[in-house]
Amino acid sequence: MKYITDNQDEPSSEVFFGGPDCSPRKLRDLLAAHIKAVPNGGEIHWITYYFRDEELARELILAHNRGVAVWVDLEKKPRTKHANQKVAEIFLRAQGLNGRCRQISHLFPDNYLFKKPRLHEKLYYFSHPYPHVLLGSFNPSSNRPEDFSIISDIGDQDQDHNFLVQFNNDYIVGALKSHMQYIHTNTHGPWERLFSSNNHVIQKGDTKIYLFPRRCRGILKKYLDTIPPNSIIRVAVSHMNDLGMAKLFCSLGNKGVHIEMIAHASHRRVPLRIERKLRQKNIIFHRYLHPKGTSTHNKFILIENERFKQVIFGSMNLSSRSLHANHELLVFSENPSLFEEFYKCWNKMAKDINDFSK
Repeated sequence: MKYITDNQDEPSSEVFFGGPDCSPRKLRDLLAAHIKAVPNGGEIHWITYYFRDEELARELILAHNRGVAVWVDLEKKPRTKHANQKVAEIFLRAQGLNGRCRQISHLFPDNYLFKKPRLHEKLYYFSHPYPHVLLGSFNPSSNRPEDFSIISDIGDQDQDHNFLVQFNNDYIVGALKSHMQYIHTNTHGPWERLFSSNNHVIQKGDTKIYLFPRRCRGILKKYLDTIPPNSIIRVAVSHMNDLGMAKLFCSLGNKGVHIEMIAHASHRRVPLRIERKLRQKNIIFHRYLHPKGTSTHNKFILIENERFKQVIFGSMNLSSRSLHANHELLVFSENPSLFEEFYKCWNKMAKDINDFSK
């Protein structure tokens, strides 16, 4: 496996969380502020799965009109098929982004699942006031006025627990910007996992970023299987339907790894069969449902033992399509400050669950 690396200092990063305990629309407002900070001559490039926020779409058009080069790539056929259509129409009009909006579709199904992969990354690049990227679990999938027939299906990500991590390091930013250009310009299909560009690991200090799809489908499973006994694994997950992943956690539990999981409230996203299998092996399993009706869209894993502390995060769900077929980003980091920020988020959700049950 080829690692892209350099010898600069550790990458600087900052975590932004959204959720029912935060100001409404905190993360979408963060993205809006970043758009407004890019002046004439700058660049913005977004990759996202759902994009329904028409106000944010118009902010991007205003940036384009003031001389910012704006690119947007979004999934053409998400699970809720027409969710992105209104925003796509805004961008594709003559006064939109001058042809720089692309709805990504895959011509052929994945050769393992025989399902069409999806563009499931959430990645946002801004050139000013300095080049940086935001990546994580949040995409601008809510709108005003809201269509509740859609939001009841996909969830209100302006209110659900979500995060974006900002990386400022020139090397990481440059590598991810090149990846975004690849997504925008290439034809997509099952052959992509064979390309060297998809099989690099962007490594900077104690942080590694994996791009998917890739030749080795089981990167996450193989890594977790190496976690030694007496470790603690805490999993925050919005989607988990992959039986192989559930069996892996059960196997780790049998080896003496302590496992806790906070999952989305929906049985569609995390089926009861998965929950039952985990509980049978004494894995501590909770579903998160806030009294406001919101849940969690977080996707991170905390690992700690006597040797190290690590956080794994990104756009990847623990679902079959996400693990094996989709375009995803997955970050492995032993950065202490990143670990602590995600650990605080975990404790907040765990406290909520305890408080809600009283």
